[in-house]
Amino acid sequence: MQPILSYFWQICLLRTGPEKIPASATITGMLLVIYLTTAFISIAITRPNLAMIQAIAAVFIGFIIEAAIIYGLLVLKSVGGRFLSTISAVLGSNSILLIILLPIQLLANNLNTGIVSSFISALLFVCFLWWITIVGFILHRVANVSVLQGIVIALMIEFLFLIASATLFPIAG
Repeated sequence: MQPILSYFWQICLLRTGPEKIPASATITGMLLVIYLTTAFISIAITRPNLAMIQAIAAVFIGFIIEAAIIYGLLVLKSVGGRFLSTISAVLGSNSILLIILLPIQLLANNLNTGIVSSFISALLFVCFLWWITIVGFILHRVANVSVLQGIVIALMIEFLFLIASATLFPIAG
C-alpha cells in the first residue's frame, strides 16, 4: 500500500505522470470508492447544511462532470484508451489532497474571524491552485496538451461543478 501512496504523492508533487498506472477497471473502481468516501466526508464537513442525499449527489455529480470532460478530451486527442489510467491518477491524487485538506477545512469551519482565519482561507486557495495544477499536469502527460491547457481544462471542470452544485444545492441564507 505504501508504494501506491508514494506513487500518487509523486503525482501530486508533479514528479511523475500516470503512465505506470495500469488501465484496470478494478484499480479504478477501488480508487473511485476511496475518492467518493473522502469527497463525501469533505462535503459533509464543508457544507454541513446539505442533507446526506444531497452531499452524495454532489460528490457523484462532481465525479461525472470530471470523468466526462476528461474522457471527451482523451477521445478528442485520439487517446481514449488512456482513460482508466488517467481517471485513476486523478482519483488517487484528489483523494490525497482531500485528506490533506480535511484538517484545514475543519479549522476553516471553526474560525470565523481574525488573521488565522485569513491564513486558513489563503491556505485553502493554495490547495485549490495545487489541485488545478495537478490535474493540468496529468492531462498534459496523457493528452498531449500543454500544462497551461491542462490547467484551463481543470478550471473548466471546477467551474462546471460549482455551477451545477450551486444550481442543484443552493446555499440558504
